[in-house]
Amino acid sequence: GEQPIKVTGAKEGMENQYTYYVNQIAQVDNMIGNLINRLRKRNEKTILVLYGDHLPSLDISADELKNSDLYQTQYVIWDNFGLKKSDKDMAAYQLYSYVLGKAGIHEGLITRYHQQMDWNSNSYLSDLKTLEYDWFYGEKYAYNGQNEFVQSNLQMGTYPVTLEDVRKNKKGYIVKGKGFTDYTKIYFNGKSLEGYKIDAAHYQITDEIDYDADEGYMSLQYAKENGIVDEDIPNAFIAKVEDKDNVCLSAGKPLLWNFTTLYLD
Repeated sequence: GEQPIKVTGAKEGMENQYTYYVNQIAQVDNMIGNLINRLRKRNEKTILVLYGDHLPSLDISADELKNSDLYQTQYVIWDNFGLKKSDKDMAAYQLYSYVLGKAGIHEGLITRYHQQMDWNSNSYLSDLKTLEYDWFYGEKYAYNGQNEFVQSNLQMGTYPVTLEDVRKNKKGYIVKGKGFTDYTKIYFNGKSLEGYKIDAAHYQITDEIDYDADEGYMSLQYAKENGIVDEDIPNAFIAKVEDKDNVCLSAGKPLLWNFTTLYLD
């Protein structure tokens, strides 16, 4: 249908794109106005942060922008309890700590680092990198060697993925279980196995499975008592739910080789 706002002076051949964009921005503007009006009426201290994360696909070049920078964007901080206004250039990853600081919130190691460091110092970014490495991959000196953030078991979907048995068939191996979907992948000894879902209770593995005789058998109880994560339990099948980017969303309980028909064969 016809757009309520008409656009003139757009680049040749892009009149429709500019018209669509301007009308969409008008709708966003109205939505933000409605949101702020609602927030004003709440009897609760509120901070609202608004910024655009990328330019529209309108073939915009740097010389057409007021600040001549394709990788900068303006931001707005609105509040309903009288914070002092200030203009400040910053990176997107610094904005959250800046806003939390205004609200008197200083929780979190990285947050406090951003709030206390001089952003213009020569060591600011390199020290941030060191701190992040220590946190994710290092000895966690910043946390006195303790991991304060333990991975929790998440359940994606209505039913957990359950493995019951694995046996050989003509195409490779057939897995019997429950809750298989198109996002289910089967792992053995930490390796993702090629295969596909047949139905919710059957999965066809087309890969070869390499049993590690040197590692042998480890009970799930032993693994739990010794803090061994499921992925490191030898000769165990694990069903995982993964998205299209191979990010694990959830995982079922491991099924040991010794508790499948393969062991009897």
